[in-house]
Amino acid sequence: MIRFLFPVKKVENRIDDLAPVLFWSQYLFFWLESILIQICRQIMFILNKMLSN
Repeated sequence: MIRFLFPVKKVENRIDDLAPVLFWSQYLFFWLESILIQICRQIMFILNKMLSN
């Protein structure tokens, strides 16, 4: 399907252009994910304290 829509060569060039963007987005995603995990842990901790009282 994709090969039909885009010639293979163009797709390969596109991927080469996107390589640094993909690298940085992956890095940012990892960073955001770690922050979200920390926030979720804090929320769970607070909820546990509220429920236990």
